[in-house]
Amino acid sequence: MMQQCDNKHYKLYPLTHWDFILAFLCFVGGLVLYVRTLAPGLLRDDSAEFQTLAYTLGMTHPTGYPVYLLLAKLFTLLVPVRDIAYRVNLLSAVLAALVLSILYLAGRMLAGWRLAAVAGALSLGTIDLFWSQAIIA
Repeated sequence: MMQQCDNKHYKLYPLTHWDFILAFLCFVGGLVLYVRTLAPGLLRDDSAEFQTLAYTLGMTHPTGYPVYLLLAKLFTLLVPVRDIAYRVNLLSAVLAALVLSILYLAGRMLAGWRLAAVAGALSLGTIDLFWSQAIIA
């Protein structure tokens, strides 16, 4: 027999314009941090494969990452900054900063506390593993 979920125990807190401002600040802060430490050019291993295949629209090793490669190709065409390898690295920084802003909004809706949501976004954004992947393709 399955139990049904009683929704009156779960509450999502409403977002205000201040929450969107704080989410934007999380995005900008993360982007500034990641761009300042971004890998400057062509890398090795999988990163080099992604940088190269974003230009040629080839297929990587399984699972192939087709959505990432299509976004990277679009990003290399739309952003006239430095070389293609740098632009693909920059895509990773932009996406990581976007994750921080979304994490803030999700934390705010679930916990209701702005300080906790900002702390969660800042904590994730500065963890070694997340940061290291945010600055490379």
